[in-house]
Amino acid sequence: MLKLKDITKVYETQDLKVNALNGINLEFRKSEFVSILGPSGCGKTTLLNIVGGLDRYTSGDLIISNKSTKDFNDSDWDTYRNHKVGFVFQSYNLIPHQTVLENVEIALTLSGVGKKERRQKAIDVLEKVGLKDKIKNKPNQLSGGQMQRVAIARALVNDPEIILADEPTGALDSTTSVQIMEILKEISNDKLIIMVTHNPELANKYSTRIVKLLDGNLVDDTNPYVSENIETNIEDIQKENKEKFLSKQEIKAKKKEEKKKKREFNRENKKKKMSFFTALALSFKNLLTKKTRTLLVSFAGSIGIIGIALILAVSSGFSTYITKMQEDTLSTYPITIQAKNIDFSSIVMSMFMNNNLSENVTHDKDGVYDKDSFSEMMSNMGNNLNANNLKKFYQHINDNKEELNNYINAVQVTYNMNLEFYTGNQINNITEINNVQPNSNALMQMIIKYALFFFEDKTNAVAEKEIINNIFTGNYIISKPQNGEIDYTFIRQYEDLAYLETELEANGSIKLNSTQIAGLAFTMLGFEGMGSGSGLNSAMRMLGNMDIFYEMIDNDELIESQYNVLAGRYANNANEAILVLDKNNEVDEYVLYALGLMPESEMDRLLEGHVKGNQIDVKIEYEDILNTEYKILTESDYYVEDNGNIVNFKTFNDTSDMTKYAKYIEYYKNALNNTTNKVKIVGIVRLDDKSDTGSLSTGIAYRNSLTSQMISHHNTSVATTGNILEPIDELTPETISIYVNKFESKEFVQKFINDYNETAEQGDEISYTDYVGMIMSTVSIIINAITYVLVAFVGVSLVVSSIMIGIITYISVLERTKEIGILRSVGASKKDIKRVFTAESFIIGLSSGVFGILISLLLIIPINIVLQHFTGLIGMASLSVIPAIILILISIALTLVAGLIPSRLAAKKDPVIALRSN
Repeated sequence: MLKLKDITKVYETQDLKVNALNGINLEFRKSEFVSILGPSGCGKTTLLNIVGGLDRYTSGDLIISNKSTKDFNDSDWDTYRNHKVGFVFQSYNLIPHQTVLENVEIALTLSGVGKKERRQKAIDVLEKVGLKDKIKNKPNQLSGGQMQRVAIARALVNDPEIILADEPTGALDSTTSVQIMEILKEISNDKLIIMVTHNPELANKYSTRIVKLLDGNLVDDTNPYVSENIETNIEDIQKENKEKFLSKQEIKAKKKEEKKKKREFNRENKKKKMSFFTALALSFKNLLTKKTRTLLVSFAGSIGIIGIALILAVSSGFSTYITKMQEDTLSTYPITIQAKNIDFSSIVMSMFMNNNLSENVTHDKDGVYDKDSFSEMMSNMGNNLNANNLKKFYQHINDNKEELNNYINAVQVTYNMNLEFYTGNQINNITEINNVQPNSNALMQMIIKYALFFFEDKTNAVAEKEIINNIFTGNYIISKPQNGEIDYTFIRQYEDLAYLETELEANGSIKLNSTQIAGLAFTMLGFEGMGSGSGLNSAMRMLGNMDIFYEMIDNDELIESQYNVLAGRYANNANEAILVLDKNNEVDEYVLYALGLMPESEMDRLLEGHVKGNQIDVKIEYEDILNTEYKILTESDYYVEDNGNIVNFKTFNDTSDMTKYAKYIEYYKNALNNTTNKVKIVGIVRLDDKSDTGSLSTGIAYRNSLTSQMISHHNTSVATTGNILEPIDELTPETISIYVNKFESKEFVQKFINDYNETAEQGDEISYTDYVGMIMSTVSIIINAITYVLVAFVGVSLVVSSIMIGIITYISVLERTKEIGILRSVGASKKDIKRVFTAESFIIGLSSGVFGILISLLLIIPINIVLQHFTGLIGMASLSVIPAIILILISIALTLVAGLIPSRLAAKKDPVIALRSN
């Protein structure tokens, strides 16, 4: 069964060689009680460790079940210890943080025995040694004898063939020693017991065989054993091979047979590796014995995770907000392609690059030189001004409408034609030309009125319209009140208004036109630079473009899903429109005024109330709005034949010829009274509460069929047929706006345009600028750059914490050295040991990651409060599940990397030396 053949063990140091064993030849019976006696240092424990596979012999051979161990690798020795051998040590060598039951189960765990079977076997063997009632106790709750019985139970639980006892009674009193020896004696009836002892009395009393060693030599054997069937020695076979006593085929067959026997041996004694969950359990219980240190290490490791989590939470929140803004503006800001497009993104990038380049400077820095920024800007604008052939592209869209419909809500086109809408009130009260303007300029009219009320309130002056022959000239007369004086205190605050005091004092009144009054308004409101010149003109153009009437997108299903009808119905034909309200049923004041839904007297009362600080609410019933009709004129309607010439009566403003002036006003009235182009409000709708954004804005929305009708009207007008104006081709739009159905579809539309450009003829390529995307992309790039920099800085703390965790794991290796020896003695492999400490690193990494995420989630609450205070945005910082999981995985990965070196050091520890450590 077990045979030592000429076993020699030499311990070598740099300068010294010590022979611990010298050519030991021993063979053991299958069941006997063998005691090894001898003085200290004679090689007893070394012999025991070699038999147990904890130590390796220098030369000779250890035969196990007729199998040589010369070719055994680490895995073979691990399997041997786990299945064939059980150890009983003088110092018990129990794992302190495990219960009695768990200490006994450990060998079965390494063998891969199932939990239920493992537990039952452990309880049975503990009952055999009289400790069934102590299974839940920890080793420090037992006496010395009880701990040794636990050690014996652990040695027996795997039903090994050999029990190796290293001075099992050395630390026990005489009574307990006898009890332990009785147990071992009983076991020897069916197992081989090899015991090392210094006590010859116990050896003589209980042993069936006594072997004595002296200075590494076998000096006595009271009951030697030689097996009857002597197997052919492996060395003899090798010698025969070397001496070529066998043919190559026979040598090959012999080697094949040897490998087959080894596979059978390993299969019979196959040891499953320690599961990672077992390693986790061992490490977790060890960490529980050091709760404070574990918590502190986990917290330290979580600091970097907290920092990165918070950065990602804020960054992700802003990115989500930006994405949501883009999604919310899909209907408001579609992808728009103009007939003439300037690539602003290229211009901005070019200017940025030019501002950062200095290597092309050729002059000395000895004075002030001009920089060609203006010429470069103009050159860039010229180079990036593209004329788009929208006719061909529009045809391409129509040809691929079926494919596009899966990604878009609508395609809307506009033409170089301005529709102007007039209320009945304007039609019946035309007294001058300049004042009869389309409703889109109503806001400017309100500004003028507000300025006059404001000026009257602050100065006590009187403002009245200038009327000549019952016709309002468009001018206002500012004069002193009949009773009282003008208060110049307010006027004197503004240098731009000094002329008012001069004129009023000199003449008692001053005449101002609408442009001057608008300038007066801007000055009083604090925009002094807007009072004249290009600033005022720009402001008026901006305000004039605030369209109240607009064409709705051609997608009834989408509109009906986003809006609720409050009164009336949706528009069905060209001459019908709907009034769109916001979620609060509100419309801007100037819109109500422009639409003629608020009388001028009511608007005057409203504006005067605002000036005096009075809150005045205006409510209009749905019935008063429905069926309101508007007449429509285009630019071509302002032309008429007059004495054989085609003239534009709208632009005439020469009040010196009042006869001609009155005639042109009559032309204006006739154009409005005779037009058949009308649109009627047939419904009032409001954005549904469930919709964050809609495809319509507040105001009057009409159908695209009205646009087609007005194009036809324009093309047949006297101005167009008389070649004063160009005809409009419906297949050649001025702009094309593509409304995507969701944010992801934007990429498809962009690809659709790019694919078209690849196949288009030269000069027909389409260029466009996605303004919202460009702005949001720039913001996203900045946010991402800041995020990367901050994460890089915080990442340093992760590296530091990883190094710290590596040191802590190494300290744990030192603290658990004895446990390493115990595990190796019961059959744990080097990989199992490595797995134990890897599991410890895993637990620390997991706890650090989870701890960091939990703390981050708590800190996000005050961060959101602070962000809301400064930005007004609610719930900006948010950490989603996936980044949180990734951060936890990163924490685990870093700690696993940090624990690689300590776990490898643990795996390489000599089990014999490890068992001797305290």
